[in-house]
Amino acid sequence: MLREYYKFLGNRLIDWSQTIAIQAGDRYVLNFENDDQVRQFMSVLSEFNGIHNFRLMTEQSGPNALAFDIDPDSHMQLVVVSTVEVTPDYLVNLRNRIGQQQGVWENTALLFVSNKVLDSINSGAKDIGRQGGPFNTGALKRNVQATVDKSEKLSKDDKDVLKFMVKTIYDGEQELTLMDFADVYGIIEKGELSDSDYIQMGYFQDQDLATYSSKEERLAENHADYVNISLAHGFGDVRSRITKIVDGEKLISDLSGNNWQSVNYKQILAGKERLKQNKKISLVYDAEIMQGINEDMLIWDRPKGTSKAGQRTRYIIVFNDKHQNKLTVKFPFDATVQDKWITQSKINHKHYTVGTHKNQLVVDFSDLKTNEPESVKVRYRHHDIGSLGFTFNILILPFTDNKILGLRPYYRVKVKGEKKANLEIPSDMDELILGSGIQSNKLNVDKTSQLDNLMLGPNDQLKADLSQLSLDDDNESFTVTLGSVPLNFNVFDNDDNKIQPKSALDIERYRREHSYDGHYQNQRIIFGSEINSVFNNQKTFFDLEEEQINTETLIEDGAEISAQLTEKYRHLFSVLKKRTTLMSLINWDQEVIESVRDILAEVEQEITHTEDGVELPTEVQHKPNR
Repeated sequence: MLREYYKFLGNRLIDWSQTIAIQAGDRYVLNFENDDQVRQFMSVLSEFNGIHNFRLMTEQSGPNALAFDIDPDSHMQLVVVSTVEVTPDYLVNLRNRIGQQQGVWENTALLFVSNKVLDSINSGAKDIGRQGGPFNTGALKRNVQATVDKSEKLSKDDKDVLKFMVKTIYDGEQELTLMDFADVYGIIEKGELSDSDYIQMGYFQDQDLATYSSKEERLAENHADYVNISLAHGFGDVRSRITKIVDGEKLISDLSGNNWQSVNYKQILAGKERLKQNKKISLVYDAEIMQGINEDMLIWDRPKGTSKAGQRTRYIIVFNDKHQNKLTVKFPFDATVQDKWITQSKINHKHYTVGTHKNQLVVDFSDLKTNEPESVKVRYRHHDIGSLGFTFNILILPFTDNKILGLRPYYRVKVKGEKKANLEIPSDMDELILGSGIQSNKLNVDKTSQLDNLMLGPNDQLKADLSQLSLDDDNESFTVTLGSVPLNFNVFDNDDNKIQPKSALDIERYRREHSYDGHYQNQRIIFGSEINSVFNNQKTFFDLEEEQINTETLIEDGAEISAQLTEKYRHLFSVLKKRTTLMSLINWDQEVIESVRDILAEVEQEITHTEDGVELPTEVQHKPNR
């Protein structure tokens, strides 16, 4: 394209020189942006008919210039000189020679082609890029539509398309340089719009464009889509952003790749229409009732992330502590699902089968072992729509959840192959607790190799401090055997999903909306698989509440309360300790409600029976009882 543009500029220079009165000794200057542009212009100009080399200095060696006749009758010539790789002194010498008009310089004018402003040549020279010159950007902009119309090379269809493109590009009052016109004037000079020209002008190739009598609306949409997809490539999550523009796995892959500009616009329009139709189809995984419809077993269900895409990838752990040989796990959705949208390669396997029943995806397991985990990755892609694709990474463990209870808010399941899976834990996890025995073994870990091949018996519990863990790129995996069950672990870098703080209001809202206890561990709030840190001003209150429960502190500063009321509070403390929670985080089920009511009833009883109207101590009256 640039070659055609330099050819256009060369023709324009020659035409201009024939239309004005150039006098011997006149000096002009044409400015480009860099050395390479100067060289390319001079190279293309040297190929023109009528252009010849011009020896600048007869008495010494030096670079040649180019020259052509302005007026054959008077033998007037315009000498074109590049300022690249010559010294300012050399240019001053040329300026003096053109002024003297002696020898080869007789009847010549001089044009400096430069990429910089030099006093040695600009002083007294006329800039042909300014008003009235052939390369004035204002004139090039004003005349571009007319130049397209006058072209004898361009077809009518190409003229219509190019004029629309020009109107889009040069609309407004933006500052333009000479090279901003390279694409459009290069096309005019070449005489046709090629596929690569569409890309250069900011459009996708469009095989069907010629079939439209009115092309402007389609071109406008084409350009808008080109801009949107180009912007998507400016971010890290390109594929995710492309899925919001079009649908279709291959199309999304093509538009996410390095050669996205080469995709034909017909395919993009089809992908947009598919996406539009697909938006009318929805499917939501109902995690809230997952445990309820699988009531005969305990299941952990954790999403990959909080985004819609993250919610569609699930990490499932099924605890087969009853050592059943067969299990059926059901995954509920809000609409009917069908077998034909199950996308994994094997839906019938010797250890499991995958099917559907109404609004449930059903996985039947058989031949389960008592001393080894079972795993499978199940994929379901509703109506073959990418944004409705769900992945379930399932791990069945033949023991109770209390052996790995501390993993619940952190874990991931990575299914690597047939009967092989890793439990993944994040790099910012402070403590790893495995086993449920009474014999506690503490271990400070700085390398995963310290954990590899550990064996924990039924009476053992491992408490591994991971705060100083340093990841080894070559080996971040380890295996721990719980009883007779080997568990493979892997540590993953959690930089992209750091634990975020949650306000007191958000914590209380979450507690009210869910029917299970929250826990306060290592100054973090844990509700099921949800984990958050807390703001510094909240930590003081949670720490104080935790301390009072652990020490069963009721009244400070020597105040006294009755033995009966003390006993009621002791019972509430025992409930909180048993459930390893705080009053601020507990689920107010019947056990908690009854315990609090007992406290209130005792307080009212003591107030009623206070002798002689003597009030209870202020500390007792104001004791928090929620």
